[in-house]
Amino acid sequence: MVCCPAAQQVSAVDDAPDAPLDNQANARGLNETVPGVSGGASDFEDGGKLRALPILIGVIGALLIAGLARPHGLDTGPRNMASWDPTVHEILQTMPVGHIAEGDERVERFNRLLTTRYRQRLLAVRVILHPPDRIEIRCGANINRRVMARIAVQTESDAHTLFSRPFDVDVYETYVAAPKRKIAELRRNGPASRPTLTFGDERWSEYSPMPSAPESD
Repeated sequence: MVCCPAAQQVSAVDDAPDAPLDNQANARGLNETVPGVSGGASDFEDGGKLRALPILIGVIGALLIAGLARPHGLDTGPRNMASWDPTVHEILQTMPVGHIAEGDERVERFNRLLTTRYRQRLLAVRVILHPPDRIEIRCGANINRRVMARIAVQTESDAHTLFSRPFDVDVYETYVAAPKRKIAELRRNGPASRPTLTFGDERWSEYSPMPSAPESD
């Protein structure tokens, strides 16, 4: 009786006791791992990612504090500053309108609300109203001049509405390890005149609210 060569080849593969494990797995189409060995390249990569995560979070946090990674639109859209919370209309609901009296509690509330308005948008700004007619605005040195100008004009406009009088505004640039430096001032030629903001030799006229873009059809 003659044996079939093909049958002999199949039997040789199935009965080979010393066939390597990888060869057996490939022959059977299985995805097996070597017993006694845990993890692999993927586990090593996952561990590296986990170790790098705190570093990445720290870098992002440092950039946010430095003002270098501020999300787009927070300080690049000054035309919308009048709508930033708390708006002057919202502030009017919490305090009466009128001239500043001695020991007026509204002054401290105004300072706190206006400072909060800008800081919650990651702008390093502090607003300080000095009765009876001066406002000091301290801005982080990383804020660009156009945004500083808008902050000064908007703050004076809100103070004028709340306290029924115009104000002089002094803008200071602040640093971590250096004294603050005055860089701009806002003044009016008369009670009814439009304010003019001066940065050194540069003059900034009043920023009036810009009309909204027309809706597309």
